[in-house]
Amino acid sequence: MKAFILFVLIFVTAHLEVFAQSLERNCPNDDRYSSHKCICSDTENQNGLCEHQQRDGPGPYRDGRGHGRQRHHNCLSEEERKENRQILQNTETEKIDFGEFESFDGADGNDSTTNIIAIPTDSINVVDSFAIPRGQANDFGEFMPLEESNLIQGDGVTHQRKAETGNFKWIIIALIATILAGILVKFKPTRKFRRAFLIVSVILFGFYLGGCPCPISSMHNVVLAGIGVDKPWQSMVWFLGLLPITYLFGKTWCGWVCHLGGLQEILYRPGKWEALKTEKAQTIFRWIRIFLFVALVIQIIVTRTNLFKEIDPFKGAFNLFPTNVTMWVLLIFLLMSSVFIFRPFCRTVCPVGLLLGWIGKIPGASILDNSGTCNACVVCHKNCEIGAITREKGYSELNNEECIRCGECLDSCKRQGLKFFKKSREHRLIVECKKVA
Repeated sequence: MKAFILFVLIFVTAHLEVFAQSLERNCPNDDRYSSHKCICSDTENQNGLCEHQQRDGPGPYRDGRGHGRQRHHNCLSEEERKENRQILQNTETEKIDFGEFESFDGADGNDSTTNIIAIPTDSINVVDSFAIPRGQANDFGEFMPLEESNLIQGDGVTHQRKAETGNFKWIIIALIATILAGILVKFKPTRKFRRAFLIVSVILFGFYLGGCPCPISSMHNVVLAGIGVDKPWQSMVWFLGLLPITYLFGKTWCGWVCHLGGLQEILYRPGKWEALKTEKAQTIFRWIRIFLFVALVIQIIVTRTNLFKEIDPFKGAFNLFPTNVTMWVLLIFLLMSSVFIFRPFCRTVCPVGLLLGWIGKIPGASILDNSGTCNACVVCHKNCEIGAITREKGYSELNNEECIRCGECLDSCKRQGLKFFKKSREHRLIVECKKVA
């Protein structure tokens, strides 16, 4: 219990630190690839009077071909700014020569640092040799390579590109895998594939794609879009798509496909932490998640940005390179706690798991319930590592809100005391695992 409280305190402190830093920023181009504070005015920065220095190099954020990118932003001197103003005044067109960016990928064999003067356009940012619409940077964990984007020149302004199909493809694959898991968990012979699902997910969505995008970032974008921040619809599909899937199949995303939970579960080594399976412990964890979720929503509304990505320990783990001290601290604590505690992040922090659990309160949602053959033994309780099944009153009690559909209770019960039902007055969210009178 003390370890969980310490983890939460570190997490909250980290969020407060990043929140304070975000209020000090005055550079509109500041993002997760930057570690600077631009002292140029917004007008000068937007008009291309700041110099962006870009180079190839090892880094945790990857493009579609696995290249690392690093960017350094330098404020220009007054003389350099005057020179840039003169260049801008003499510029007759806003068309970007794509050939200038080939050196980033080593096409000309030159990996040295290249200085670029920002070109003022109304609808495009250029970040690390990737083209994205203005205002849509960081909605996905990686950007579309410039040569693959469909930029159309019209009226002197670049205003269109292809949808980011690379990321969207993986989102659709993740949702299909979640639906498939919802079918497989219903049958005992196919429930054995759950561990394989998690391993593939950790490799694919974790280490291969760098852990981003993910449903947590997608949930951030849904909230940001709700308060008027321009976000592409593709970046919200992951979280929104999980809502109806969870209604139909339960939290199979959490138990079968989530690469964040999968990493923790792979590291876990069963011990004797029975205190974490009590009803009191589960209540404490639930209220901690609710508190952090409310704090997260307030932070998003106030700052109108996603600050979690700057300290996300999973991003540091999957990219093998945390980008700041806070991320290092959270990553080390996450890895250590995951060895002794089953899914510590899922049980105390994850906002997506909290929201998906609330879906089970809707009438007709998929839940587990007493089939009528239960004899009030302790088998299901002992095999529920996530703590959804507690035992305090002489019989076990299942909270479907916490159940991740791992299927361990179903496989361990020889009497088939639990079965899938639709939530109704007869089949409730909280299940008493005892003999039916």
